[in-house]
Amino acid sequence: MPLNPKEGGRNRSTLFPEMLETCNKHQKQANTYLHQSHVIMSLRLATRALPRAQPARTFATTTYRMAAGDTGSPRSAAGGAGGDGFSKREKANEDMEIRRREKEKLEALKKKIADSEAQLSKDRAEVDELNKKQ
Repeated sequence: MPLNPKEGGRNRSTLFPEMLETCNKHQKQANTYLHQSHVIMSLRLATRALPRAQPARTFATTTYRMAAGDTGSPRSAAGGAGGDGFSKREKANEDMEIRRREKEKLEALKKKIADSEAQLSKDRAEVDELNKKQ
């Protein structure tokens, strides 16, 4: 069957009107989407090109200094009498944790020494027994 209307056939629009309508609808949606994305991109470019406002810089002749003991003030030199309460508590907790670890290590070493001495006494007893047999 010829599709050309001049040859006595029907054109595509008369064969599949629903399909043609759907295609036209999708084409319109695609064009709308392209237009919207183009507008959005143009707006982004336009806002990037705008000069940004610079914050007003203040002029100060003196700098802010923290008093000893203020929260956030730097720690004092060795000896550590200064600093805020939080710094002192933190240092005390750190020192306590270090002492606890050292105590655990010392206990482990003492146990190792005791085990070694027990093994040494067994070995000496064995050597003495072998010497008596000879």
